[in-house]
Amino acid sequence: MSDEDPRHYRVAAADVLEKASIEELDVLRDILAKKRSANFIIANYTRDLAKDWLEVTHNDARPTDTMIESASGDIEAGYLATDPADPDPMAVYEYYRSSYGLALGSELALMGGNSIANSWRNGSGPEYHEVLCDVAKKVKAPFNKAHSVERIERNILETVIVDVWEKLPPEKREKLASAEGKSGKAWMSGTSTMAVQAIFRAGGFESYQLTLIVVNWMVKAIIGRGLPLAVNAALVKTLAVFAGPIGWTISGLWTVVTLAGPAYTATIPCVIYIAMLRMRQAMPALESADVADQGGGGAQVEGSPPRKAQLGDLIQLDAGI
Repeated sequence: MSDEDPRHYRVAAADVLEKASIEELDVLRDILAKKRSANFIIANYTRDLAKDWLEVTHNDARPTDTMIESASGDIEAGYLATDPADPDPMAVYEYYRSSYGLALGSELALMGGNSIANSWRNGSGPEYHEVLCDVAKKVKAPFNKAHSVERIERNILETVIVDVWEKLPPEKREKLASAEGKSGKAWMSGTSTMAVQAIFRAGGFESYQLTLIVVNWMVKAIIGRGLPLAVNAALVKTLAVFAGPIGWTISGLWTVVTLAGPAYTATIPCVIYIAMLRMRQAMPALESADVADQGGGGAQVEGSPPRKAQLGDLIQLDAGI
């Protein structure tokens, strides 16, 4: 999407949410729904349209006249570069899927500001950077207002991961370290917290594993099911060690979320979840390479756009995690 896309106005994390799959966005919607004032009329409308066009794409069928008519307005407005009489199903699907994400981002931005401040913004919420700084302050993550969105998100993630690690029972720490193999030995050293910080800051696959474990706990504790992310076989062993949301609920941040006020019950976990999505979107090559080393296949999570079919041995984290 172009930076001039009018749909981006006052949308939290537009660059991430417009790339997310329907299943990933459904998790965000359900977290947002914990604040009862959330309005999902536009989000659900665009989601339904995206699902309809995705089905056409999967079945190589022709869209109905009603579907074509519903898309014609966006085509005529120039949002969709496709033939009005015979639109490209994938192009239309991508448009409505990204619109679903942007509608949720708009709702998150509204939640990130109070009603009085929002009235001064013509009914729209604050910039995502402002929401991030507010969340960082609440979870006591180090940040500077001059820092980039990506840097503040990573600082928030690191704070969350370290907090959870420090409160894990010894047996859980041992299981996680064992699942990590040789690199996990450093986690059980006298400076294990520093080792976990170092692994996260180094980036790469191990950093991603740590993030998935904690965010999966968080999501399951809030909405009752785990992440719908597709992962390869290398992650299964580590993730399977941690059944249930206990890792999140024992953390001090769970108390912060539950006591910080109605808006924060949505904005804090949403920011953490979006930070994880940004990390995942930035490393598809690493995931794909890991699968290739294991001889993985090319299965695909239902509802994800075909361009995301890069991972082998796809599973749902919600199944048994």
